[in-house]
Amino acid sequence: PRALAFKPSGTHPRKLHLRPLAMALSRATLAATAAVLLLAAALQGGPSVAVFVGLELLLLPVTISGVGVCAGAVFRQLGRTGTSATAMAPLLVRYALDEYTERKDPAGRAIVDQFVPYAALSAAARPTEFAARVAGLPDEWVAELFGSSSLLHQMAKRTFLMDAALEAHLASVEQLVVLGAGFDTRGVSSEVERRGVKVFEVDTGRTQPTKRSLYQSSGVNSSKITFVEVDFNTEHWLSKLEASGFDSSRPSYFHWEGVSYYLPREVVSATLRDMSRCGRGSVVALDYFSREVVQGTGLAENVLLKRVVTKLGEPFDFGLEMSPPARQHAAEWVTDIGLQLEEVATMRPERTDRSQFSGVLIASVQ
Repeated sequence: PRALAFKPSGTHPRKLHLRPLAMALSRATLAATAAVLLLAAALQGGPSVAVFVGLELLLLPVTISGVGVCAGAVFRQLGRTGTSATAMAPLLVRYALDEYTERKDPAGRAIVDQFVPYAALSAAARPTEFAARVAGLPDEWVAELFGSSSLLHQMAKRTFLMDAALEAHLASVEQLVVLGAGFDTRGVSSEVERRGVKVFEVDTGRTQPTKRSLYQSSGVNSSKITFVEVDFNTEHWLSKLEASGFDSSRPSYFHWEGVSYYLPREVVSATLRDMSRCGRGSVVALDYFSREVVQGTGLAENVLLKRVVTKLGEPFDFGLEMSPPARQHAAEWVTDIGLQLEEVATMRPERTDRSQFSGVLIASVQ
């Protein structure tokens, strides 16, 4: 099982089914969905919201056209390179965070600019900005509107949580390992370089060449990263990492984002046990979904999300019990593995009547 220790982007054996997803993202479907969301917001708001909704509906053809061009560019990139759609989505979310928040990701932005026209991105986003400005609505209100999607909220919030965890531990570790790295760009960040931390990115030979090519064509300097290609069906990830210069006796930081839910529970646990045997002071940051999300039960959004990832050929597998108290379930799990739980963050405030959507945990080697 260790050979499958983490599923990097683009490694699932099932063929990527782009046609069903492309149909689901047709302009008619997008327009209908957007109209329903906007009208629902108008019913709950006052005059300012009504103005916002009116302008959004008026400009909806521009927005839908922009989204359509962006989606087409992304699908062409996926088809041309065989990259996983589930690796692409977080990259696009981080691009949006770069555009609209103080979190800057120049490397991620440079990658996206290689295959998505900026004019199309502007057409998709600027009408909403314009409508909000004319209606006098703050940026926070618009962010909350889009944050009503649990998945978008999860990808954005986990980014900030895992950024904070990495920043808090960089001074106390000597090595950074990004597992199933996909298009994560933390390894080329100025702060990581300033700290002098040795960086390893672990992924398959199917994904890494695409990322390295995009880095090169966009002018991103990745010369200080040690790229480790692993055949997860035949090789043990930690052994291959050590053969590439990783010192498992030294304190290290393992960044494992957007991966665990595609793996069997025993594989996730085995990977964490490998980390628990590394140098004292090592840290792992991991995000995960609840069992309800993975099983597609409970909320309608859980059912829809399970269907989408299954159609993409990358179905969910591992989910952690996240009924209240979510922290207790996470603590019991990582303690049994041999790690010390430092922190658990859930995506939304806990409620006694509902399981959490997802969480982020930080654990360390004592």
